[in-house]
Amino acid sequence: MKKARRITMALAFSVSVLCSSGCRTIGLGESEFDRIRRVHGENANRLFESAMQLEDIIPLHGAFARLWLNRELPEASRLLREAHQAIITQEGGTDVMTAKIANSEHVKWQMRTWNRIYHLFNHESRFLPGRLDEESQAMIEEMFWLYVCGKSRFERAGLAHVWGIHGSENHEMMHYSNALLALQALKDRPAYRDRELPDGRTPEEHYRAWNAYYKHYCDERAKHGLLIEVFSQYGPSYTLPEIVNMCDLSEDPALRRKTEKLLHLIWADWAVGQLNGVRGGGRTRLYQGDPKRPEIQTQWGTQDRWLRMSRFLLDSGTWWNADRGHPIHGMPFIMATTQYRLPDVIMDIAKDAEGRGEYVYVTRRVAKQRRTAAKDVPVTYSPWYAFDSEDPRMLGYDYCTPDYVMGSLIIDPTLPRVTSHTYLEGKDLEEGYPPLTSQNRYHAIIFATDVNARVTPQCEGLGNRKTYGQQQAVQHKNVLLVQRHSQAKQTGDMRIIFGGKGMRQRLVERNGWLILEEGNAWLGVKGFSRTEPNQSCGSKWDDDCHLRMNDGNAPVAFIAGRNAEFPDIDVFAAHLNRFVGTVEDGWFRLSSGDSDKGSLSLHLNAEALPKVDGKPIDLRPKMLFDCPFLQSEHGSGMVTIQKGERSLTIDMEAP
Repeated sequence: MKKARRITMALAFSVSVLCSSGCRTIGLGESEFDRIRRVHGENANRLFESAMQLEDIIPLHGAFARLWLNRELPEASRLLREAHQAIITQEGGTDVMTAKIANSEHVKWQMRTWNRIYHLFNHESRFLPGRLDEESQAMIEEMFWLYVCGKSRFERAGLAHVWGIHGSENHEMMHYSNALLALQALKDRPAYRDRELPDGRTPEEHYRAWNAYYKHYCDERAKHGLLIEVFSQYGPSYTLPEIVNMCDLSEDPALRRKTEKLLHLIWADWAVGQLNGVRGGGRTRLYQGDPKRPEIQTQWGTQDRWLRMSRFLLDSGTWWNADRGHPIHGMPFIMATTQYRLPDVIMDIAKDAEGRGEYVYVTRRVAKQRRTAAKDVPVTYSPWYAFDSEDPRMLGYDYCTPDYVMGSLIIDPTLPRVTSHTYLEGKDLEEGYPPLTSQNRYHAIIFATDVNARVTPQCEGLGNRKTYGQQQAVQHKNVLLVQRHSQAKQTGDMRIIFGGKGMRQRLVERNGWLILEEGNAWLGVKGFSRTEPNQSCGSKWDDDCHLRMNDGNAPVAFIAGRNAEFPDIDVFAAHLNRFVGTVEDGWFRLSSGDSDKGSLSLHLNAEALPKVDGKPIDLRPKMLFDCPFLQSEHGSGMVTIQKGERSLTIDMEAP
């Protein structure tokens, strides 16, 4: 009976059909979404066949390919030993894996792949058992033991710390989700189950703590907000693959269920605000391009890691051509072999921009560090970010159409930037925006014409491609107002990036407005004087992509429209001319009439909340997710994802 159950699970893993994701039995009348789910496994085999042909592939990935295809298993074992030795050599060792080496950064960044290989192919695997030989299995178990002795901290797994982040979101997820799966591997192994970690507790005790932590983690994200590093490039490379590993490999069905639902939420949040696979709107931790290579700004979307990762789940592009890679780049191999599939409703939202129409998407983004006593921090090194899920102080605001998506991150500009290291000196953490949510904030408008077609306000970075707290912004529908924050760090003049091909050559100036026609969309951009009513501050080109404001602190307005409403440039220019910019009592106000209705306001010295229609913005709205396709009341933990007749309700507590 036990063998029969294993065969059934292995078949389910190979076919990769998850009924809980809403898929139907494959047969006559196969839907497009069923086809996408079905071909995933075929494409996975193509990836590994491609990897088998590479003579210089990273040994760890070459071993994975052979184990998955169940071919050349002795060579797979040899490659695993080579990969293991490469770690030792990289860290200055000789022939022995030590605790210091196993806890190095070199190991942490590739542990997702080691975990996946072990749990898929070990002798007791519930998936594809017996492909690892005994020597390789014992070698990996020893590395797991040394890893968890350094990485797993029982106090850190306390449920009270679920909104704390150690180091950064992607580093933290690598640290601890990998510790969970390594502990799961060891807790029942005769050689390790009775050993004590440095704190005197057993692998079983540590495993139970982390297992409970990550179930609570999923509950809290559904109630209060999703990724901290909002759609940064780190998410698809280093955060989501760890969640996928827990979803696939955890032995606890409750954790598998909760992580699957969390993945649904993350992908739904992405789907409603993207075009052609590229996320529009607000992000954090998006590094500036190399100033010596301005042409890279026209290749930004092509390099978008969320776009690349989405191809695995939407069959929207080639992802099965292997390259040599690097040991830390395990994402393709995890996504190729995952059981996780997108439900119909999320694929429908992602693929049907025309059917989505025009709408506003507002969501609470957790960004503020709460005041925290140094004695309450459960770690002793690296920054500790104690986030406030009840008072997050950031909104994601997207205006979505089939032709463009304009979006921003709206913050409280009066809240200071703060450090997250002071606990190391015995000082309490202060309330404010820590580096994790103030670094390289990003607003933009993207267009449907091409994955690289975007216009974004970006202040010049004055150090290591990073800015901190660079801008304040306010947005209402298709009107966005942005200004360099008066207290920004490492932040130079306001510049506008015109990242689409040939945009500079197609710009037309009318009454101080630079007008761009991009596909079926219009965009007007104007930097305003802070002294002369409704006058342009002037600008100059640094290169073909970067337009620098003559006043580096000028408020800049972005107003978008569609050809369906504005059939030619004269009509759109007339629309732009209805907007007037004025300065009074330290406020810049952009309005389309004499009254506050239809106005946006920023305090030029960042001393007050931005205003819409004369009223300060509400950074604590009742809704956590709010658009026609994604709805949830903050704190409820109940999320509805819907489009047309398709609907999916996410309830973390439901079986």
